[in-house]
Amino acid sequence: RLKAAWECRAALREHGTLVAPGLAAVMMDVTEAARATMAALRNIFALLPYRLAEEEPPRKYWDPTESTGCDDAGDYVLLRLVANPDLRTRLCLSLWDLVCFSVCCIALLAAYLVARTLLYESSKQRSWVLTCLNSVVTPTLALRSLFRIVNNEWEYGFVSGGSRSSRICTLFFMAYLCCELVVGHVDYRKQVTLIMGYVHHFSYLLLASHLLVANRTNIMAMTLLEELPTLVLALSRLAPGWFAKPGQSQVQRRSLDYAFALSFVVTRILFHLYVQYNLFLWRKDSKLGYYWVVCVLALAMNLHWLLAWWKSAKRRREKDRKRE
Repeated sequence: RLKAAWECRAALREHGTLVAPGLAAVMMDVTEAARATMAALRNIFALLPYRLAEEEPPRKYWDPTESTGCDDAGDYVLLRLVANPDLRTRLCLSLWDLVCFSVCCIALLAAYLVARTLLYESSKQRSWVLTCLNSVVTPTLALRSLFRIVNNEWEYGFVSGGSRSSRICTLFFMAYLCCELVVGHVDYRKQVTLIMGYVHHFSYLLLASHLLVANRTNIMAMTLLEELPTLVLALSRLAPGWFAKPGQSQVQRRSLDYAFALSFVVTRILFHLYVQYNLFLWRKDSKLGYYWVVCVLALAMNLHWLLAWWKSAKRRREKDRKRE
């Protein structure tokens, strides 16, 4: 067998590749097809409308009560720790950010400990405590950035910039992701899955960190409005008695299904497509050019979640019908 394998390896080397000739031809055909597809997509994208920063007309609306950037290096103490002057001009990270992040983590952990001690004994219920808090705070703070961007018709300075309220929203979201990973690993490890738990949280943590350091938190904060449907699911797990009287479990499930489906479609599908389209218009910009691709990936994940929820709701209804 070793001799036959060695002779096969020698024969493949004669053809100049370690891949079988037939397989190599298929790989070449696939590569050429991929290149042709990418070229066709570039030609199509070139015909679609787009926006450039230099073509933006000046607008008069600015919020005088909020800082919109990192222009004052004196307020950003952590920049003094960076010796490279090129990095100092790129980074937007302050001691205030660190304090805000720490306060958010302490508040989330304190609220979780209170809920764990006094309210919820089941690990399944406890796994929704931090999620519920995040889905209340971040959509509320997201309204501020949503108003700023939409009211200014997606002006470049607001889309690519940041503000104090959007930084607080982003920092709270990052604190939630960190606390969820730590607490979930310690207290309810069975409820945290690999893809929707660790991979999802680490990915969004990296994205939020990038936007925070680059001072582009307005767009990040605005998209956190999509956390609203999670509030419906969290409340249905933490306070099921709020939605129906005793003995009305089927009516409760149906009302919750309708509420979740409506909020999910409005925020994570329609609103997400609205944001994705406007970011797609900035695809030729050096700062915002690739964020629409991130939106496409997030949309695919949202559709996957919607399909998984629909299958789960369908199975629950079939069980209810059999019981009847």
